[in-house]
Amino acid sequence: MPLHTAMILTPHSLLILLLLQITTTTTAHPLTKRRGGGGGGGRSGGGGGTLTLSSSSVSWKIVVAIVVSILGAFLLLYIIYQCCAPGHKLHDWIEKVRDERSAKKRTRNEAGDC
Repeated sequence: MPLHTAMILTPHSLLILLLLQITTTTTAHPLTKRRGGGGGGGRSGGGGGTLTLSSSSVSWKIVVAIVVSILGAFLLLYIIYQCCAPGHKLHDWIEKVRDERSAKKRTRNEAGDC
């Protein structure tokens, strides 16, 4: 099976990967997890909480973390596309090496048959 058929990156698959990244980032981001002690009411809390930031400072940090992770996903997908898409340098180099190896194997088999 040729390499380019095994590594097809269509715009649809890129969109699905992006939506998956956004979904997992927004639903289970580590900055949104609160650690706190149980019990205690009001503002005093239960003690034992290590993440004691105000709601305004947490919200911009969450937004920054989400934006950075989405941009990182875009960058990763772009790098994968540039390296492995048909017609690009790495893909052409892989095809050239594969053709050279198959030619060597063919000549070795023909020499062995004689």
